[in-house]
Amino acid sequence: MLALIKRRLSRQPLRRRLLWVVMFVVLATITSTLLFLYWKKNIQQRDDFIHANLALAKLVSEFTVFPLVFDDKSGVEEQLSPLFKDSRVVYLRLDKGSDVVSKYDPYALDANLPAGLEDREWVWGARHFYFKVPIMQNDRQLGILKGAFRLDELKKQQWQELRFMLLVLGIALMCSYSLALSLRRFIMAPITRLEQHTRLSADKAHSGDLLLPAPQTNDEISRLYEAFNLLMQRVQQREAEILRFNNELEIKIGQRTEELRAKSEELDNYFNYALDLFLIADFSGIIRKINPQWQTVLGYATAEMEGRPFMQFVHPDDWPKTREAMRILSEHHPMTDFVNRYRHLDGAYRWIEWSCIPKDGLIYAAARDITERKQAEEHLRLASSVYQNSSEAMLVADPEHNILSVNPAFSTITGYGQDEVVGKHPRLLDSGKHDAEFYQNVWLQLGRTGYWQGEIQIRHKNGETYVQWLTLNNVYDDDGRVIRRVALFYDITEKKKTEEQIWFQANYDPLTNLPNRRLFADRLQHEIRKAKREKQYLVLFFLDLDRFKEVNDTFGHRMGDALLVDAAKRIRGCIRETDTVARLGGDEFTVIVSELADVGDVDRIAQAVVDVLSQPYFFDNRHVYVSASIGIAVYPSDAEDAEDLVRYADQAMYAAKNKGRNGFCYFTPSMQEASQKRMLILTDLHSAIPRGELEVYYQPILNLQTGAIYKAEALIRWRHPQRGLINPAEFIPIAEEHGLIQDIGEWVFCQVASQLKTLQAEQQTRFQISVNVSPLQFQGLDNCLAHWPVYLEKHGVSQDNVIIEITEGLLLEANDKVAEQLLHFARNNMQIAIDDFGTGYSSLSYLKKFDIDYLKVDKSFIFHLAADSDDLALTKAIVIMAHQLGLKVIAEGVETELQRQLLLEMGCDYVQGYLIAKPMPADQFAAFLQAAR
Repeated sequence: MLALIKRRLSRQPLRRRLLWVVMFVVLATITSTLLFLYWKKNIQQRDDFIHANLALAKLVSEFTVFPLVFDDKSGVEEQLSPLFKDSRVVYLRLDKGSDVVSKYDPYALDANLPAGLEDREWVWGARHFYFKVPIMQNDRQLGILKGAFRLDELKKQQWQELRFMLLVLGIALMCSYSLALSLRRFIMAPITRLEQHTRLSADKAHSGDLLLPAPQTNDEISRLYEAFNLLMQRVQQREAEILRFNNELEIKIGQRTEELRAKSEELDNYFNYALDLFLIADFSGIIRKINPQWQTVLGYATAEMEGRPFMQFVHPDDWPKTREAMRILSEHHPMTDFVNRYRHLDGAYRWIEWSCIPKDGLIYAAARDITERKQAEEHLRLASSVYQNSSEAMLVADPEHNILSVNPAFSTITGYGQDEVVGKHPRLLDSGKHDAEFYQNVWLQLGRTGYWQGEIQIRHKNGETYVQWLTLNNVYDDDGRVIRRVALFYDITEKKKTEEQIWFQANYDPLTNLPNRRLFADRLQHEIRKAKREKQYLVLFFLDLDRFKEVNDTFGHRMGDALLVDAAKRIRGCIRETDTVARLGGDEFTVIVSELADVGDVDRIAQAVVDVLSQPYFFDNRHVYVSASIGIAVYPSDAEDAEDLVRYADQAMYAAKNKGRNGFCYFTPSMQEASQKRMLILTDLHSAIPRGELEVYYQPILNLQTGAIYKAEALIRWRHPQRGLINPAEFIPIAEEHGLIQDIGEWVFCQVASQLKTLQAEQQTRFQISVNVSPLQFQGLDNCLAHWPVYLEKHGVSQDNVIIEITEGLLLEANDKVAEQLLHFARNNMQIAIDDFGTGYSSLSYLKKFDIDYLKVDKSFIFHLAADSDDLALTKAIVIMAHQLGLKVIAEGVETELQRQLLLEMGCDYVQGYLIAKPMPADQFAAFLQAAR
């Protein structure tokens, strides 16, 4: 735009150009002055607005401190009222922490506050002035006051001032035009006369005479002619002088040329053999010439670099600044101390520092390799950064131990500032916790090796002591003399506390503060090694509280935990300080009794523990009773390995429980044999169903009144591939203990359903089969028994063809879940039989409550059944009672004709036993029924 105006003005006559120039100068001066004044006025008004309103907000916020401390919202509202009443205020919000104490936002500005307000005290918006004032009390921030003022009045005032300035500018335009016209009249008239005289004189000048006659006027034109003639005279004089000078110059040029040739040879020698780098390039970046030193620095031969763009060697990250340097050089400005990186032949980069001069279309550059200097500077920067920003305290002292410097972390850790310690001895940090011998050993090792490291306690400026990890190093000069001593240390007080706490949590039970399983295993290993070394006995007690679960279930875990703590104290009181009591978890404890020359005192210790634990526990004004079962294993008699010793003591503990609890039992090899046998059975039992090793046998049940057989009991058998037929009494308890009874019971039920369907098709009559159901099947989480009636219906088997056999114990311990399941069977016409009746705790009320259909008299009553025997009276009483309750009776274990006859005479309904038939597989059972027909 400026070039276009300049070009158009150059085509105008001088008088017009003068007019435009004068107007332009006047207008530019006035306009710039007005704009400056307007700008400064706006800035001043804006600053005054900001300062005044910020001062008002801060003043109001200071009055809100007292009510804000006491959470007095009404007081806060009252103190904020000056802002609420200000018509310019369009938004106000006071926060205390995450709570909004007061808020005024009629224009919904809260959701659109400028992002910069989070980091700044105020933000100037297009329509509003936003501010944020922290409310402080004793250097503690209580809350934040945010707000916004309307800028309408300020902008209105600024617009009025702008209109006034535009009016002044218009008046100035008119004045400048009048001034320009006046100047043109006074200036252009003599210039026009000068032009006419100059044209007349130019004709004479061309004829060879340079002097022109001046007009006979006494004005600027005549003086201009006189000056011109004087100039021409001096030109003639200079021409003569130039001719003489040229002759002298030619002589000097010859001499100088010879000197330059000699100098050129000298420069070539310097260029080629100097240790610095020299380069000549053009402005397109092509290398014209380099000296041989480049090959030493970059590894390239001279021919490999000359004629190539030097940008090919520059590090890509340095391309932008290198191009900028070329731009500056192209504007004929020299450059010094410019640094970039050039690629070495091996792929590494070297730092090069340049000094360049542009001349005659070329760039002359001198450079040097500063890679080592850069690396040293980087190392110094890194060392300084580490020193200043390290979280470890650092101290530098002279050989006489006078402190020279400390870093900020030193002040943070010790409380001493640098000005408080510089020039002093480090002993000002001495805590008094270390004796002179400690420091002597430190200085002795430091003097011998130049290095020491370890824990030390130092005294803080406030007098407290802290544990630090200190590292001392000597710094030596080239002659091996100590010139500095450097100390690095950091606070490990909390770390040591944390390590101790972690170690305690990892090794001790948090409830009883006894060693846990981990520490127990470590101590047991240690005591075994010690006993082996000293040829002594070691006794391990494995202790379990009897019926502790009932305490938790009855009184809650809080009382259960209190009982465990009390039990731990009682056990601890029965043994020596050198022995170990540990809690493995739950209600299991172990006791390591070591350093025994013989085991004669073991019974006394074990009985003392049993006795003290059986004493009543008193909590919340009530007495609680538990007992303990203890298993005992002895090293080295029973085992020499810690793992075996624990396992054997555990087995002995279960033996003590099986003997009636509240006692102790020593480990015997037979326990291990029984345990191994149980483990083998459990392992094989897991795969018994998939491998088809389980079978269902059926034992017929005879109707004494009719002599017909329309019932049978399903009994499971396990045909092991190596051990043959295994008695259910061996594997059923194991299956119940390890959760396999659910799958086994489900499999038996499905087999019975399939057999019933076959019998219905072949016998064309109603037949019932009893299925034994374990109490654990009723307690299963998935309630797998609930689908049995649906399963029978789906497979075309009448639901009343299945009799569910349960034990008396299930009724006594029946909960809502068991009761609902029994009633569910009854609602679906599935009958219930109580197996082994008379051997447990019978409750007649349960017989009616759960809609029982059959009582099965245990074979222990039938085995000795004879005339005038007690068993006869008991059996007869059971039969009469059952009939009175509307129940049928089935007698188990009938093996003689006399037993059958006595049962018939007393009115027993059904009998089952070897007299009728032994349990048999399904195919034999079907043949048996066919023959019985």
